[in-house]
This record gives sequence, structure tokens and C-alpha cells, in this order.
Amino acid sequence: MNDNLPTFNNEKTEAIKWLRSVLTAMLEVAPVSYPQKKQTSSLLSKIPEWLMANCADSLNIDYTGGCSMYPDMVQQVNSEAGWQLAQQYLENYDAVAAGNCLDQLVKTVVRQANENRLPEDSETIEKQVCALAWAECTEEGKSFAKSAKDILSDDENPNHPLVDYHLALARGDKSKIKALDATLVGGRYGSWVAERLTEVKRFLGLEPPRFTIHLGERTPQWDLLWKKVFTGGDE
Repeated sequence: MNDNLPTFNNEKTEAIKWLRSVLTAMLEVAPVSYPQKKQTSSLLSKIPEWLMANCADSLNIDYTGGCSMYPDMVQQVNSEAGWQLAQQYLENYDAVAAGNCLDQLVKTVVRQANENRLPEDSETIEKQVCALAWAECTEEGKSFAKSAKDILSDDENPNHPLVDYHLALARGDKSKIKALDATLVGGRYGSWVAERLTEVKRFLGLEPPRFTIHLGERTPQWDLLWKKVFTGGDE
């Protein structure tokens, strides 16, 4: 079976449903544009349980405990107090501005890729954009963001790293792109980003699944597994 797919009991399945509902509710009250809400909401509805669980585990989100202690969290988020907390949270992390910067950056990356004008190979750019976008998710990411500011900015008052990266990309500044890559290679945060990218690509069908085969007695379930391996399954 696929090494990367966790097993789910009823409790964990319910907890994942709870997490998906809470995130969707928070998105509804977030002060982001309609296109961003629509795209993110669509993604949340499509992410399979295994990917949702992997992402939550990688961010140390106790969704099983949250589901048990706060089963009515969706209703709380939709209340006035919950709405204010969600707004404050997004403001504290500058999430709206970062989302807008990321939206513009992605458009530039796609255009340069189509015109074969990326200053580095596409995998390097992909990794760096994701590393900057996810920097607030982990302590190592926050340290990376500080280093990125020093590398990317030419000003004493640097912009958001996504903005300065956008400028470097538009100018084709290979020296900054290479310096930024050097801070990721071999580091814990670089490995964390690579793992998240592999999971997303597996979900999108861009990364082949890995299987571990155990010898055992042949059963109908065993035959069904091999059928899914060779003909494709739901995941």
C-alpha cells in the first residue's frame, strides 16, 4: 500500500471533517477577494483526507483534540466574536497582503515560464515561491524569511519578501535567486518544503505513488489492491 497514506478510524475521519469545516468557515469571514475565496474553498473541498491529515500533522495542528473539545467551532467562527478573532489573526500574520502579493507573483512566474524566461530552472523557482509563501508556518520558515529579506532587498526598509522576490524575478537577478536557493538546500525548512511539494504533486497526479509490498496469503482484498495499482484507484 502507499507509504504516505495514513490509516483512518472513525474518530480521525470525523476530526478531519471538523478541520475542513472550520477552515472553510474561517475562509468565509476572511477579508480576501472573492476569486481567492472561491479558489481556496474549491481546493479545501477537493483535498483528500490523507493530504489534509499530513498537512495538519506537519503544522502540529491537534485536530482530533480540537474536534473533541470544540465541536461547535464552526458556529463560533460564524459568530461576531469569531469573525473578529479571524480578522485579527489574519491581520497579525499580514495574510491578506501576502495573499495578494503571491497572486501577482504566480502570474509573473507562469508568464515567464511560458515565455521560457525564468532566471533558473522551474523546480528551483517553484521551491522558492512555496518557501516564501509558507514561511510563517514554521519557526524554521520564519528564520528563512529573515534571511530572504537580507538577500532580496536593496533597501534599508525591505518590502515583504514576496514583493522583493517578485522584483528580483522580473529583473532576472540570478545572483539573488542562487543565494536564496543556497539557504534552502540541506536545511530543515528546505526539506519541509520539499515534503509538502511532494504531497501536493502526489495529490495532483504529478508524482508517482510509492508502494510497499508485503508477502502474505492471497485474499480478495489483495487482488483488489493490485487491480487499483495497475488500473488506478480513487487516490
